[in-house]
Parts: sequence; structure tokens; C-alpha cells
Amino acid sequence: MLHHGRPGPDYDASFWQALHRLQDRIWPQMSARIETARKLGVHWEAETMPFAWVEEGRVLAHVGVIAHPLRLLGEDRVVAGIHAVCVDPEARGRGLGRRCIEAALAWIDERFDLAKLSTAIPAYYSRWGFAVVPTHRFIAHRSGGGGPAQPAMLDDAARIRALLSARTPTSNVYATRDPGWLPIIDLALQGRLPDGVLMVPERDFLILARQREDTLHLDDVVGPELPALEEVLASIPFRFERVIYGFTPDRLDPAALAEPVPHEEGVMQVRGAWPKLPPFAVSPVWEH
Repeated sequence: MLHHGRPGPDYDASFWQALHRLQDRIWPQMSARIETARKLGVHWEAETMPFAWVEEGRVLAHVGVIAHPLRLLGEDRVVAGIHAVCVDPEARGRGLGRRCIEAALAWIDERFDLAKLSTAIPAYYSRWGFAVVPTHRFIAHRSGGGGPAQPAMLDDAARIRALLSARTPTSNVYATRDPGWLPIIDLALQGRLPDGVLMVPERDFLILARQREDTLHLDDVVGPELPALEEVLASIPFRFERVIYGFTPDRLDPAALAEPVPHEEGVMQVRGAWPKLPPFAVSPVWEH
């Protein structure tokens, strides 16, 4: 039976337990990582609209939909985001995933003029009119380290949520305006919570970043006002010789050079009225 058309909080605990059992089969430890996000006050079930095929209490297929607020080419938009698409390996070949996707798209088409998703299998979604949109990352040769920022602790949860809820978008080309659910969930699923959030003493902004060798991967800067680039880089505690921005840095570092993201690392697909954009990036903490 297809369960759909009701927001996440309307489903009982037994449904979510069954869904998380399926997700753990596809993505090991997913439910435990979702629980980590819950410790920061962010609940997976509160924001998603599930479309699920259930038989005898067992979830066999699922498609989730979120309403994702964006800054898109200078406009504030809310678009549909498709996420957590999965089918039980023992139930594949029965068309259950297709039924869930088609029900989700019918629901989306009544409410949104644009839907998007991230995937490693774009050919699968192209049958429903999804088209690949090229994405980029941005590179700048800048150095620094030894700054005062420190990894967040679970005790910092209220402050993290407050700053996320008051964020200024990092880009006028493409940026999330999500008030905190999506970045915290993404960090949790990547095993980067809470220490993937850097707290800057006595300043009202957060840095979502990681270090790989001599490179600073800057995934987001969060606050009611964007700080200057110099202050962000001076806050980073670890040494780096270059910066890779996971977001479009038109408001922070417009001289950074755009580099296409290889398709083998996953692609973004859209369905609907997508505007013509200059090169842009989708941060790994804004994906779904």
C-alpha cells in the first residue's frame, strides 16, 4: 500500500522505525546519524513529506520531499527537494520506487513550479523530465590558520540553531535559506556533527568547514550578516594553503575560479522552471 499525502509528523513511531530500518539497509548507520541531529534539536520527521510503499508493516520503497527555501538569481524562492529515494533490495523490479516517485511528483506539481535532487544515476530520473544542471566548486589560493574558532559541542545546540535561523544567504546566485534543518541533517549524515561546525568566540557567525591536507574546504558561513572574507579565514584554526568553496562565493570571494564538478561525484537535476545561471556551486551541506 502506498502511504502518501501526509506530512512527516502525522506518521506514528512504528512507521518511522520501519522506514529507518529500510534506510539503514541502503545507507548503513543512517538512523544513528539522524539521531545525532536530534541531539541538536533537529528532527528528520518534522520537515519531510514521505511517500512510502508499506507491506505488513515493512517499508519497501520511499521517496521524501522537502520544501527548500533558496536564494536563486537574486530572488527568494521555495522549491521542492526530492531526497532519500530508496527501494528494499528484495523488492526491486516490482515498480515500487516508480510508484512512489510518480505520487511524489503529482503532489509536487500541484504546489511547486520547480523540483530538484542530487543523484549518481541521472538516467533514472530523466524519464520524468529531470535534466542535469552543471555545478561547480570555486578555488582560491589563500593561506592561513591558527585562528580562534573551535569545533562546536552539543552544548552549543541552541546557539547553532539560532544563527542558522537568522542566516543571510552566502550567494545571490544560488544559496540555501534553510533555517537549519538541512545543514544539520547533512552534517549528521556525513558523520561531521557537531565538530564540523566551527564556533567563533564573541562573534555572531558559524563556519562549516573541513581540512584535507593543505586545503580548507569551506562549506558554509552562517550568520545574520556575512562577515568579510578576511575575518572568516583569520578564524580558521588549522593550516591551509588554498580554499575550495563548496558554495558560490560571489558575496565573499568573487575572484575565486570556478571548476566543474565531475559527474562521477554526483549531479544535480531539476524539473521545471530553472533559470539560466552563471557557474554556481551546491554546498555538500545543502544537498538532499
